[in-house]
Amino acid sequence: MVESEKAVLPPCVLFVDDEPHLLSALRRALRAHRPSWNGVFVTSGTEALAYLVENNVDAVVSDMRMPGLDGAALLAEVQARWPGTARIVLSGQADVEAVMAVVRSAQKFLAKPCDIESLLGAVERTLDVRRQLTDPKLRSVIGGIDSVPILSDIYHELVAAMNVREVDLNRIADVIAGDVATTADLLKLVNSAFFTLPREVTSVRTAVSLLGLDNIQALVVAGQVFRVSDELDGRLDVRALQVQALTRAGIARSVAHVEGWPAHERDIAALSCMLRDVGRLVLVEGLPDQADALARDLAARPLTTPAEAAALEREYFGCTVSQASAHLLGLWAFAPAVAHTVAGFPLDPGDDRARRGELVLEFASRCVVDEYVTWPDLTADRARDDHLRRWTQLWTGAGTDARQLAR
Repeated sequence: MVESEKAVLPPCVLFVDDEPHLLSALRRALRAHRPSWNGVFVTSGTEALAYLVENNVDAVVSDMRMPGLDGAALLAEVQARWPGTARIVLSGQADVEAVMAVVRSAQKFLAKPCDIESLLGAVERTLDVRRQLTDPKLRSVIGGIDSVPILSDIYHELVAAMNVREVDLNRIADVIAGDVATTADLLKLVNSAFFTLPREVTSVRTAVSLLGLDNIQALVVAGQVFRVSDELDGRLDVRALQVQALTRAGIARSVAHVEGWPAHERDIAALSCMLRDVGRLVLVEGLPDQADALARDLAARPLTTPAEAAALEREYFGCTVSQASAHLLGLWAFAPAVAHTVAGFPLDPGDDRARRGELVLEFASRCVVDEYVTWPDLTADRARDDHLRRWTQLWTGAGTDARQLAR
């Protein structure tokens, strides 16, 4: 078969479960729904690996507990050998140990029993996210990194906060909220199907409260999510990146507070601003040579607009940092509003359809770049009013109310 013919083949999704009757039922359901991708069904992890060796597979949906090679071991092997292949857990096993076993290698969690519409929707969204990045190398880089890098002092601060006689959950939440990578990992987990929460969680404090100290401690001590990476030493000022992320989130909450946005929209705006650059951590770790070349280029010709920086990111990485961030957030099943807001940065000047979340992300990003504000000032009413005046001047010109544009 020639290369052009291979390119038009529909995506392939490999289902792995040791219960043949479940696979048969799933096969019949897919035949009735006729999805835009092909399903392949195997009954063991060993059989799945044999199929992967001989065929291109876009996503693997695996049960957790199987004899021989279980779901955790299978997905870890898929991540190591075929990092561009999406990885989904479909399992009735929802205990903490089961989550710990797959949280670094799985990108989505679905709990049994799972109705066919939910399963199809999850697979479709996963494949859509993969289509956003067409460069196979870049797709492999993002798919192969199990967790965004985290500073060692954050890890040790979390451990220290938990190893006291009376643990303060608010203190734990503050430590986690102070690190963009830890925030991403925690919210990914708490919003997974394993915890079957009645609503989506977008607040770190709420996540810590709902997840509980035992689960948080298991995550940290086991080192499954909150890991230490040495790959970023000397390549990226992660501390500065964190400060910028917190500052953007603070500006977003300031604007949303003054304008009276609903609580959920405030959380979405702040979360989008905080996680906008999470893809930068992954790209710098996964593509160090390109990251170094980009840093040298930026040092040689300082840029004045987000669009100019985005153009250079595309040149060196094959995508913008915000696109990589949105790709990760989509794989981790964050709210579509968050992923779409992040993916839309920087804004197209000619696009008058931008939602207010995208506008506040652009505004907050420019405020940080231009050093309009500092983090400690964000709680003051005067500072919030000042932010709004600058928001008005930046986006609408003198005499136009920011609220009109934001809505």
